[in-house]
This record gives sequence, C-alpha cells and structure tokens, in this order.
Amino acid sequence: MFWVLFSILAALFWAAVNIIDKYVIGKLINNPFAPSIVWGFLGPLVAVIVFTVHGIDRLPIFLIGLAFLVAILSEMATVVYFFAAKKEEISRIVALLFLIPLFVAIIAGIFLGEIFTPIKYLGIVLLVAGATLISTRNYKIKLNKPFWFTIVAALLWASVWVIEKYLLNFTDTWTVFAYMSMGAFLTLPIMLYFAFSDLQLAIRSQGKRILYFMTLGEILGMIAFFFMLSASSLGPVTFVSALVSVQPFFVLVMATAISFYYPKIMTEETSQSTLRLKVLAIILMFIGGILVT
Repeated sequence: MFWVLFSILAALFWAAVNIIDKYVIGKLINNPFAPSIVWGFLGPLVAVIVFTVHGIDRLPIFLIGLAFLVAILSEMATVVYFFAAKKEEISRIVALLFLIPLFVAIIAGIFLGEIFTPIKYLGIVLLVAGATLISTRNYKIKLNKPFWFTIVAALLWASVWVIEKYLLNFTDTWTVFAYMSMGAFLTLPIMLYFAFSDLQLAIRSQGKRILYFMTLGEILGMIAFFFMLSASSLGPVTFVSALVSVQPFFVLVMATAISFYYPKIMTEETSQSTLRLKVLAIILMFIGGILVT
C-alpha cells in the first residue's frame, strides 16, 4: 500500500506549492507565465541528473513524444490554474481542481480499462463532493472566470495523469520523470515570450526573492510530481488521483495559519460559517479517501 503514502505525500507537497504560487502571483508578479520559466530551465537539469545517477530506458519515439506532450499539457494546465489563482482564494481554487479524480475515473475507465466496484466510485464521488463544497462561498458556487479556468486546468491535468499511467506500463518512474522534465524545456520559449519582460521588472522592484520563491515552488512541485508518479506506478491512477484530493485539507490548514499570523502575505476567509462548511467538506473527503483505499 505504498501508493497510499506516496499519494498523501504528493498532496502535502502540492499544497505547499499552491501556497507559494498564490503569494508569487498575488504579491510579487502579475504574470501567470513567469513561474513556468523556472521549470523550463530546471527540467533539463533534472533530466541530466537522473540520467547520470540512475539511468533511463530507451523508449520508442512515440512514447518519448507522449512524455513531451505530457510536459506541454502540464504547463498549459499550470498557466490556466495561475490565471484562476490570481482572482480567487487558493483553498477554493485547489478544491475545484479536485474534480480531477472524476475526470481521471472517466478517462482511465475508457482508455486504460480501470473499472472498479460501486463502493470505490462512491468514495471518488464523496471526494469530489467534498472538494466542491469546500470551494463554495455562502453555499453557492460562483460560475465566474476562475471557476471555468480551473475546470479547464482540471481536464488538462486529468489527461496528463492518464497518459503518465499509460507510459508507466512500458518503463519505470525515473524514466518517465526524466523524459517529462526534458519536455518542459520545449515550453520555455513561449513562457519567455510572454513573461520575460515582466519578470525583469519584478526582479528590479522585488529583488531576487521572487526568484527564490519561484524556484522553491518549482522544486517542491517536482518532488510532488515524482511522488505522484511513484504512486501511479504502484496503484490504479483512478485511486491515486482520488486520494490526492486530501490536498485541500493541507491547503486550508496552511492558508488559514498564514492568514492568521501573516495577514499581509495572504488573507483567507476564516468566519465561523465558512470554517464549518469547510470542516464538513473535509469530513466528506476523509470518508471518500477511506473508501478508495
């Protein structure tokens, strides 16, 4: 059951990434393409380190192309997510992203043949219901631009997870991780085109701390991504994606603590009615997590 542990670790690290991303985009630079520049530079370096230390398998051109496609789709999803994170509370944006398990269950069922018992799907539904509930304000979901941006990001990331699981049928986790890291370099020219000038201005006004935070976020994101790949190599991607839905809990705790102690960095809604709603949502996600494991 190591896939359960790896899934929870991925959720924990991604929660930290979400908090850093919200700070970077909300306080330091108003350009959602900027953080991806760091990943474009770090990706090839990571691939070289993996190749040197661990080694990677030689794959057919088709599979290498799929790995590169995953990197591109992941960057597209990240940019769309950043657009949403600029406009909405991070705990709600992240919660909506956990419609991903529902999309993964559908796509994996069709293309990977991952079909399970009704009780397992009930667990996925409870996880999705909890994620949706935690994203509401005054018991209503706002069908605004951040909502639709997040839905698009969720669909893109669901496709990424299913393709990754398909690739893991042919090789090991390290190889997929390395090829996808190399693929991140392909997105670098686009990110530089849209964000380089803004990044230069932000460095002049904010100092090098913006580079520190973006680099930290991308490194933590790579660690989370590796844990997710490791979990997917050991268990069904449908269950892995569902269990990672505990991420909103970690985000909620982190964001609430930061808004309480450092309100200048981040403000999170902490009224009693809002907290009760989020606690109920977390309970639903907890029950759902038990059912899928």
